Amino acid sequence: SANTEPGVCARAGGAYITSWEPGQNPLCIDGYARVPGLGADDGARNSGDAVHMEYGGGVTTVIGAASVAVPGTPAALAELHRRYGALPWSACLEPAIELCRSGFPLPSACHHNLKFTGRKIFGRSAAGFRALHPDCEQLADAGDLIVVPGLADSLALIAKEGVDAFYKGDIGRALISHVQAGGGDITRQDLESFEPEIRPALKHNSNGWTLALPPPPSLGGCMLAALLTLPAAGTDPVDAMRRGLAYRRQHIDFATDLPATTRALLDAAQHQQLPHYR
Repeated sequence: SANTEPGVCARAGGAYITSWEPGQNPLCIDGYARVPGLGADDGARNSGDAVHMEYGGGVTTVIGAASVAVPGTPAALAELHRRYGALPWSACLEPAIELCRSGFPLPSACHHNLKFTGRKIFGRSAAGFRALHPDCEQLADAGDLIVVPGLADSLALIAKEGVDAFYKGDIGRALISHVQAGGGDITRQDLESFEPEIRPALKHNSNGWTLALPPPPSLGGCMLAALLTLPAAGTDPVDAMRRGLAYRRQHIDFATDLPATTRALLDAAQHQQLPHYR
């Protein structure tokens, strides 16, 4: 998914990975993206370029090299493999390398997203635009084969040299050069010092199941658990989603104590006390 869902997932992104071994407490590998700029001057920084898209009813996002944070997904996946991997690291990457080299079908969800983002975001890169617009004009259809230039070679290098190829090798140097040339702040120190954090997972009991969730500052797992709890108790799924997202807007998005606030959300869902909002 990190390699074959353009516009939705990315290898050089951020990730929370929750694992739970039998007889052990669940844990979360926090490889979320970090603010860049270690070892750099503390002067004014470029904040990137704001663009508005009609996706999801209308959203404004910041793009460009100056918006790039320090990627954590590769380090988190490497830590997951170090702890639990049975196959060699290179074998784990083989299926993705093969797909990226021969071409992968564009997923329908990505196609829907790219109808809004394909030109405004990926159109900034000539190679990226050509990969998604094979006739140099129209977006590829869902199911069409996509080949992202250089992606298979990058993955093959990471498979051969390990995750250091990304953080300390040729890929990292290319990343720093590209970002800094575009006004971004990622430094060599940012990449070389990146280590995922290991946190206790948040446990939540729901309808006879015990769920292990990424803890704050991640909110996705807590929101999903709350939304799953309400429909199981007879709440209409659409209404459950509206109530959960409204609760987040009202109580969580600007909260200063996320652990307490997310626990309150889960308790409210558990006791069917999420209010209706107009």
